[in-house]
Amino acid sequence: MTGKAFGVSRIFAQAIGIHPTTGQNVVYSEDTIEITVVQLKSIKIMSPLQRFIVGATVPFWVWGVPDISPIVLGSVMHPPIEFRWTVDDKLMVDLSGIFHPVGVFKRKPDRVAIKVQALQPGKTRLIVNATVPGFVVNIQNVDTVMLGAAIEIEVIQELILTNPKEVKGANLLLAPFSELQLMTNLDTSNSKITFTLLDSTYASTELLADKSHTNDAIVTLSSTGILKSYGVLGHTMLMVIAQDELGLKQKLAVTVEVKPIHYMNLIVLADWRIHSDSPTRTLPLGTAFQLKASFHDNIGQKFSAGPKELKIRTSRCDLVKVTESHEEASVWIYTKKEGHTMLKAWADGIQQTADYVKLNVEQAVRPILDHLTSGDVVCLWTPVVTSNNIPGTWRSSDQSLISINPALDIGFVGNKEGVVVLTHSLLQSAPITIPIYPVQEIELLDDPAMVLTNGEKYSVERIVLVLQSERSVGIKTNNLIQGWRCRTDVRKLVRPTGFRCFAEFSNKSLQVTLNHLFNITNSWVPETGQYACKLINLGVNGTDISVLKTNITIWATTTDFDTVSKKLNIKFLTGVYTDLEVQLSESTFLGELNVVGLPDVLDQITVYPADSSILYVDKGKRIDETTMRFQVQLIDYHWRLADMEDAMGVIVSSPITKQHIRVLVKVTGNIQRQVCGVGRSPLYVFLQNYRYTIATAVTMMTIFFLTFYFYSTYMRPVVNVNVQRRATMLSGSSSRDSGGGRQGGGPSLNVTPVPSPHRCAANYEASLLRGSPSPRSSGYDCGCGSPRTCAGSCGASREPIYGDASSFYSSPEVRRNRRGM
Repeated sequence: MTGKAFGVSRIFAQAIGIHPTTGQNVVYSEDTIEITVVQLKSIKIMSPLQRFIVGATVPFWVWGVPDISPIVLGSVMHPPIEFRWTVDDKLMVDLSGIFHPVGVFKRKPDRVAIKVQALQPGKTRLIVNATVPGFVVNIQNVDTVMLGAAIEIEVIQELILTNPKEVKGANLLLAPFSELQLMTNLDTSNSKITFTLLDSTYASTELLADKSHTNDAIVTLSSTGILKSYGVLGHTMLMVIAQDELGLKQKLAVTVEVKPIHYMNLIVLADWRIHSDSPTRTLPLGTAFQLKASFHDNIGQKFSAGPKELKIRTSRCDLVKVTESHEEASVWIYTKKEGHTMLKAWADGIQQTADYVKLNVEQAVRPILDHLTSGDVVCLWTPVVTSNNIPGTWRSSDQSLISINPALDIGFVGNKEGVVVLTHSLLQSAPITIPIYPVQEIELLDDPAMVLTNGEKYSVERIVLVLQSERSVGIKTNNLIQGWRCRTDVRKLVRPTGFRCFAEFSNKSLQVTLNHLFNITNSWVPETGQYACKLINLGVNGTDISVLKTNITIWATTTDFDTVSKKLNIKFLTGVYTDLEVQLSESTFLGELNVVGLPDVLDQITVYPADSSILYVDKGKRIDETTMRFQVQLIDYHWRLADMEDAMGVIVSSPITKQHIRVLVKVTGNIQRQVCGVGRSPLYVFLQNYRYTIATAVTMMTIFFLTFYFYSTYMRPVVNVNVQRRATMLSGSSSRDSGGGRQGGGPSLNVTPVPSPHRCAANYEASLLRGSPSPRSSGYDCGCGSPRTCAGSCGASREPIYGDASSFYSSPEVRRNRRGM
């Protein structure tokens, strides 16, 4: 139902059946409801608590005046009411949503209720501004109206024991008429566990029930460890004792307090979440989650035990499914359809336990599909992953209709008509039902600028086409339906089946068929996501083929030939033909190159030499309508021309037919004999080719020998190194023995030095040149009996000194020669 105008209306509902005997309509049951459409005057903020402890999470929601619940405010559509929540001190509290833990951040129209988490003590103000459509507040000619509300909240510090520090304590908070199974970490060991309630109890003066209908005790404890509370408020002490096999005891004292529940808070538990790379602001269709209630006291402390049953009311029961959970105070919510749904949750018998949640469900699977055509390729994607960021898996109900690659989530539609159901492992509550339609039309996409040619060997041309169903004619432009960029991954997976391509020459009088020139197959173009008819050039050409005048007709059919596409006529230009070798005359070095082709093709060709310094090609002339002749001339010869085959070539370029033909130019006979002359021996040719190398080698050898000769003849020094033993007492005693004999009457020893005229003369002459006195005139006694002997032994009697210039000798003739050089 949708409210259209302000006022009161009644709705009647009847359950009508047919009487089995009379056949008349029978009303089995009926009911009436009165609906009042009211004007929204203002808004206010509602909350179970305005003062709560640090760490507590408290729900806040917007309430309309007069008495309009959040279920109604959250159901306003076209346009909806937008809610913007702010707080004065953002460091004190955090404004979050119930679906924040799973990565869903709600839009403003969905924030009719929020969660406030206390971060640090202090006071602040919570503000909400609502953008309301003008017709909701009964203001005409105004699109929107701003309504606002604010509330003071205070965060208080929780009571803790600061001295002594690190004191371990335990506290159990129970709601009235609740029960709790006590368990310890030593239950599975050999220790004996004992639970005991102390006799001291402190009952409250407040009772939640008549004593005649309830137990007087605050709590009771069974032998199996079940702790039960009743209608009496208060607190008592629970003692837990564990004794092991050796008699060692451990004790734990726990305070048990029974208090009334002040408010309820809903939390979401799910085994899925939204991937961080793809944040979303709506709840994905098909997800399921557990809605669990936690109960709190008047300062925000959480109860350890509370009501077991949770009540749920929805504004749209057709959009979501609610089922019971095996856990206490929780339900399962399954999203079935897209739309907005308000949920109200409460527990029976306890006041102020309501909480509100708005669900805005949208399809999170991409692409959004309503039908598919045989031959389609679908790349499925969803941002929903497991809590460990692991993607889910897709499953097809019929592999013959759609087969899915599990690694890439790519679906391939088969050649079969029917209905298939796709289910995602994390979106099982809303499977996708897709009808598969057969190919109704094959649409060949015409490109007016396309020209087919057989010029380039093994070249490929593709004529793209689209497989259309009865629902996609004129709409679909390709057969790749992408939820993510999967063109690269699809390239190796697509098998172009489901259609066949045919082609022929439009000129039926030709003796040559298209199959002689091309091979036609089915193809897939990953760049555009389209199927195509692929023409592969076989490289066949000749003088008769290069002058064919015809176009190419292409069409496609389904494999069963039930559907035939329109025939597409494409312009065809044959490639030019020429011989791959030109022979030049050995006398004139001239040759001719003939190029055969269609007139339109010959008008745009260019012929030029590979090396213009070696060959010359003229502009050419028309011999007839389909032939052009070019004259080729050799203008120069290089000594390494035999190794330069590329230089002796002519290029025939035809851009329109995508040809770049290299023609080899040869000269008949021996080109070296023709160019270099007749009668020249191989030795002459060798010297001519390597003359620079030979000249360099001869020059270097001449310089080397001349340098060696002059150095050895005129510049080599004479070095005199004295290696004879120093004249010591032996030479002195020889001199004395010659005069008077050896003292002591021993035998005499005569030592005669070996004369060395050359060395002694050299040293003697060197001393003269230095201007030193003669040994005779200076009284120099070297122990020689005669001048000759002295001259012979003089050089040996002196000890050579390091650095003495007299150890080197150069003749006056050499010095004269040096001065003359």
